[in-house]
Parts: sequence; structure tokens; C-alpha cells
Amino acid sequence: MKSCRDIAIVGAGIAGSIAALELADRGSRIVLYDAGAEPLAAASLVNEGKIHLGFVYGGDTSGLTARRMIDGALLFRSIVCRWMSEDHFASSVTQPFDYAVPEGSQLSASAVEQHFKQVQEILRERLAAPNADYLGEVDLPAFRRMTSHPYGSETGKIEAAFVTPERSVDTHIIAAALRAAVLSHPRIDFRANHRVTRFNASRSGWQVVGEHGADGPFDRVLNAAWEQRRFLDHASGFADDASWFLRYKMAVLLPDVVEGLANVTLMLGRYGDVVHYGSGRVYLSWYPTMMLASTPDLLLTTPELTSSRKAEIVRSSVAALAAYYPKIGQFLQVPATDNASLIGGTIDARGASDIDDRVSDLHKRSRIGPCHLAEGYCSLDTGKYTTAPMFALEAANALAPASRVNQVIAS
Repeated sequence: MKSCRDIAIVGAGIAGSIAALELADRGSRIVLYDAGAEPLAAASLVNEGKIHLGFVYGGDTSGLTARRMIDGALLFRSIVCRWMSEDHFASSVTQPFDYAVPEGSQLSASAVEQHFKQVQEILRERLAAPNADYLGEVDLPAFRRMTSHPYGSETGKIEAAFVTPERSVDTHIIAAALRAAVLSHPRIDFRANHRVTRFNASRSGWQVVGEHGADGPFDRVLNAAWEQRRFLDHASGFADDASWFLRYKMAVLLPDVVEGLANVTLMLGRYGDVVHYGSGRVYLSWYPTMMLASTPDLLLTTPELTSSRKAEIVRSSVAALAAYYPKIGQFLQVPATDNASLIGGTIDARGASDIDDRVSDLHKRSRIGPCHLAEGYCSLDTGKYTTAPMFALEAANALAPASRVNQVIAS
């Protein structure tokens, strides 16, 4: 007997959840599957929330990645605010980012500056479009080179530092609002703790097969899983011959105890960044000690860490980043740092080598978005948090074109 539900979505991260909300608002009945206990509790929660404008993608000299990021960034607020109030969203936005160029960077300070000029031109062009805004702002200040800055030390020298208009959002605030919208929607059936292993095609539609058996049939399916997306495509008969590189990367959430902390990203290479959220948390990552595993295979095993190993990673990462931003060293004097939350997740992107390879495709993120692999089957490569809402709507439009104006729902 055919199920009355017509669309199945696997993966309740930001992309899968927004696609589910959009399709449900258009009248579709959705079953949303996720291996976790609730929506938006994995990669969409533990990343730094940067809404990229392309500044960090200096490795893509074509500018295609910057254009893709800017397109997603200028739509991010308007899409997310369909399911949360604009005031609530505004409370999630951080202060702007500085970019610092260490001695030994893959790009010299002058090359970084040239790349930033290219980004600025693309951004100016895109912001001229009707209704375009970046996290609620239209008149963005131009980047500028800092004449003095707090970055660098004898052991971690900095060639130059720049102020940019780029910002992050607090992923916890965004996740809570979208999660509430998903769980309260009358046309979304959320299936928690349901690990899907493949999709089966039949004459009556698509079946979703998982650890709990088979469900369906469904008219259409969207594979919006994060680290298991390609595995599910492959298991469902859609092999991808491209080179991909999976990495397991961690970060630490520190207490907000250091005054005057700036948001800063070091580029380009195996470095890290700092994000200060207004809600009282500080996100810190340091690639050399926090990138724990990688593979070109379809799946990556999550590293298991002891408590002592976690503490070692936190302290060594803070100390290493403090060489480039000395103020960070103050965290080493705070007892709470030893018990800070170490978070992590898998990053799946096109490439055959790690970011220490200057020509690695990991420095490019332009070949991303939804892809139709068969009638009624769409696979969504979210790419970055920045582009997730834009691609979620593209996937929704492909699966079920809008039939009515979406109503704004304030949380």
C-alpha cells in the first residue's frame, strides 16, 4: 500500500531541515530521517558558523569559489528568517573578522591583498542586485590593511593583517530556531535515531532502507546527509568517480573570559581561527593538532579520544595559536580551559590531498549544490554552512516547484 507521505529527506542538518520546511510549507508531506536524536545536532551545530564571502579562498584564483560563497551569503539571512524572527537572527551575528597572514603562508601578503580586491569587486557587484543583503547589511565597508594589530610574536610572525566585513553566526541560536520549526511542523514527520543505509527504486517509488527496515514508497527522495552522503549514493547505485577527501576536524569551545578578543582567521595553509560569540562562547581551532584523521574512502571512522588526550589537544592548540595571537595565551591561565568542550565532525569535499598542498582542490568550493541522479532522486552536496540554505531551496524547487508564497514564520 502506497504511503501517503510523498517526499523522504535523509539528513536533518541545516540543508535537510530547511528543504523539509520549505517543501512542507508548500503542502508536501515529509518524512525527515536522521541518525541523531534531534535535528541540527551534528555538523550544522559544531562548525564555526562563518558566513563566507570568499576571503579565505585565495587558493582559487578564478574567483568561482568566492562568487559561490557570496551568492550563498547574500541569501542566508532571508532564507533562515522564514522560520525565525529577524531580531532573533540578528542576535546571532558576530563582530567582523580580521585576516592575518603568517610568515610562510601559501600566499604572500601582497597576493592575499590582490585576492581580497577581487572578492571586494564581486561583492560590490552582487550587492547591487535588488533585495541583496549580507546578514542584514547592504553598505559593507571595504577591507583594509591594518597599520597596527595584536597579531604575531617572535615565534609566530605575521606579514600583514586585514580588517574585513565577513562575520559568523552563532550556530546554536540558528539550530535551536530551525529545530523548533521542524519539530512543530504538522507536515514533517521527524524520525530520530534512524540511520539510513540505502535507497531502493521500484515501480511504485523509492524505499528508504535503514537499520529499522524499509519505509515507503515515496515519490521523491533527497539525500541531504553530510558525511555519509556519498556512501548512500554509492549504496543506492550512484557511484561517483571523482576524488574526494574526508577529514575529521575538531575545535574547542572556551569560556568567554578574555576581554577584547577579536575574531580572526589565519591564511593560507594549516592554521586556525578564533570566533567570539555574543552569547558567551569562544570557538578556537588549530588545524595541525585538531585535524585528527583523513581518508579518500567513502567513510571515515570517528577517532576515539580519552579525557587526557582531549585535554592535551586543547592546551597544545591554544598554545600554538597563541604564538600568532598572544591574547589567546590567557586561556592557559584559566582552570576552566582544561574542561572546555572539544567538538568535532567530518568534512567531505572534493580533493585528493590535504590543504597543505597548495594546488589541492580543497582550496576550491565551486562544484557544489544539488544534483539529480535519477527520476525522483536528488543528492545535495551542501558545500559549506554558508551555501546550505541557498542549495536547500534549489533542491526543494527541483523536487516540488513552489505553488504558493511561503509564509514567514516567526519563532
